[in-house]
Amino acid sequence: MCFCQADAVTSPDVAAYPGCVPVLTDGVVTLRALRDDDAPALVAQCTDPESMRFLPLPRPYGMSEAHDYLAGVAADWGRPGGKRSWAITDGTGTFGGTISIREPSARRAELGFALAPHARGQGLMSAAVRLLISHLREAGVEVIRWRARRGNWASLRVAWACGFTRPTVVVGGGLDHDGIPHDEWHAALLAGVEPRAQWELREATTLRGSVVLRPWRDEDQPTAPPDGISRRFNPGVVPGPDDFAEWLLTRRERMAAGTGIYWCVADPDTDAPLGHVQVVGLAPDGTSTTGRLGFWLHPSARGRGVAQAALHRVVEHAFAPASAGGLGVRRLEARVIAGNFASQRALYAVGLRREARLAQAAVTGDGDVCDEFVLARCVTDKADETDETDETDEAVMVTNRLRLRPWRDNDGPAPHDAPDEQARRSVPARALPPHENFAEWVSARRERDLDRDNAEWCLAERHTDRPLGYVCVFGLGPHEGRFQGELGYLLYPSARGHGYVGEVLPVVLDYAFRAIPEGLGLQRLHATTTADNTASQAILLKAGFRLTGTERLAERRADGELTDVTHYELLATDERPAR
Repeated sequence: MCFCQADAVTSPDVAAYPGCVPVLTDGVVTLRALRDDDAPALVAQCTDPESMRFLPLPRPYGMSEAHDYLAGVAADWGRPGGKRSWAITDGTGTFGGTISIREPSARRAELGFALAPHARGQGLMSAAVRLLISHLREAGVEVIRWRARRGNWASLRVAWACGFTRPTVVVGGGLDHDGIPHDEWHAALLAGVEPRAQWELREATTLRGSVVLRPWRDEDQPTAPPDGISRRFNPGVVPGPDDFAEWLLTRRERMAAGTGIYWCVADPDTDAPLGHVQVVGLAPDGTSTTGRLGFWLHPSARGRGVAQAALHRVVEHAFAPASAGGLGVRRLEARVIAGNFASQRALYAVGLRREARLAQAAVTGDGDVCDEFVLARCVTDKADETDETDETDEAVMVTNRLRLRPWRDNDGPAPHDAPDEQARRSVPARALPPHENFAEWVSARRERDLDRDNAEWCLAERHTDRPLGYVCVFGLGPHEGRFQGELGYLLYPSARGHGYVGEVLPVVLDYAFRAIPEGLGLQRLHATTTADNTASQAILLKAGFRLTGTERLAERRADGELTDVTHYELLATDERPAR
């Protein structure tokens, strides 16, 4: 290194400024001494909004400030340990910016740099930094430091491209032009590390389908705080108007560190934000085999198939090989708090399946300690191509007086409609909906339905929506190879005697025998009743079922007694009474 006076890192050549400034070039980019005629270009550089945003520059900045800076540069070259600054020029000799060595010593130095607006986006700064890295290493410098104001992505990209470590956030690491502390990124380039990118700097590639997945933007700030569902099932994850800026900056930092990718789910027509999808837990060096899915939706986007559409594109992108622009992972996981059935249904719809239930592994936003499900899918797993349902649960079916719809948490029986003696004699205990702890009971039913092994509906009055009981088809098995299921139903005591089950069975049977995906794709239905349940037997016979046999003492009733059971069956090809 050629400094004007003896430094910890020094050269025997001593000359007056600018003669003491070594000219460094790679044939395209040249670093030379700053001159007085650079002052107009300095003013243009230092009054650019991006420069003023990230650098502690005097305000205002004019020719007087530029000449003061140039005089300080010359004086620093004449002082041991002073800052060493160069002008960056391109192949035409045009001034493009400045680069400096701060706090030079025998084994450590710090780089600082800034580009004029016209020189950005051309790789000029990365080339200039590499020139200075080579110069410092020739002089024996082992550690080269870099720091920038948090959020200065242009500077971070240069540090990344030149081999610096992933940045660490230093709280209050710098002062702005008014002396107010701000956070900084700090990183270093160590001896022996090539001045090229050492980790994967990830970006949210735009993915298009029935929804658009694109990078989040500063102007995507929500207008309302997270609602109750978001707070319960995604505590501390969904941003509001006040914390969106920090939320977004943190996720951009994680992408810059190579550990995750975060997409805004946007409306394809208006580009308005609908929600968020992420793949995290990625290896910074690009060797990931596993990624972890996460997502949430704004309230207005729920129940429209948005989550499934977004997840489908992300799963496709994640499993695509890196050579095709994908992430190249072999396995995707997701964790969902027990009770969050909308999220589980969306994940099931794109091929993930439950692998484990972790007892008391999660805390909701309400402070409840809950179980958590682990769902996963490997690249070799075949997704259910016929599973095109959205988050809205099974089909809603309607008759003159009734409708079959998904269960709700408040559909439990009133105290006077709780299971009575007749119900306990006819229906297994696990199938009896209780008055107390109904939400827990229906939650267990929903969990079984997620595997598509069951299809279950609340039976409700069509016009008042009052719950009357339920109808279900269970024991279905996976779509592939499915051919039969078992019919079940129950009425609350006050709903008996009105012919409700007989009214809905024809539409349920139509749905059961209709081909997938419009129906369940069954060829056979069977049903079982206790031998003394003559009312249920009459309903089955009227619907077209036929008796196939009786088993003696084959089942224990809810009241504890053993009972004979009768079996009935109906084939898709059997003649059924006209509706």
